[in-house]
Amino acid sequence: MQSFTLRPADWEDLPAFKHIARTTLTEDIPALFDPNKLLEDKKIGFEYIMAAEQNGEVVGFCCRYACRDADTPYCAEIFSLCVLPKAQHSGIGRAFVEDALAILYISGFKICKVWLPAGNRRAFEFFEAAGFTRDGTSRVVQCGEAPHLFYRYEHPLTRPDKKYYR
Repeated sequence: MQSFTLRPADWEDLPAFKHIARTTLTEDIPALFDPNKLLEDKKIGFEYIMAAEQNGEVVGFCCRYACRDADTPYCAEIFSLCVLPKAQHSGIGRAFVEDALAILYISGFKICKVWLPAGNRRAFEFFEAAGFTRDGTSRVVQCGEAPHLFYRYEHPLTRPDKKYYR
């Protein structure tokens, strides 16, 4: 397993994030993720986006913040978690989820949600292994000319270990 570092994102990471999204997200789905649009939303800033570096290169990102769904009070969301194929299976995804769950709990949220594309079996397996379960909600999102079905998963937030407290 190679070593990596998680750190808060900054403006210099945006080109790498776009490349990672184009490389890892299927078909038209990258159209849903535009880091510039994310940052235009006043509620979302770099404090909600983590970058993963491996050997001096940004190889992944994770966006986490308050859930945008109307039926989810006190819920947070992992909006996007992408890791380049060459850096997958190195523990980065697991570290992103652990970090997100801890920080979201400390921020006062009770549950974390994530929307997963219906055809992405690897994403289902990854998030289920991390303790997420399908909550019964689905939606169709239009990406360009293609509709995509997404399922929502959830994970109750619990007190993280001491390394997240100062």
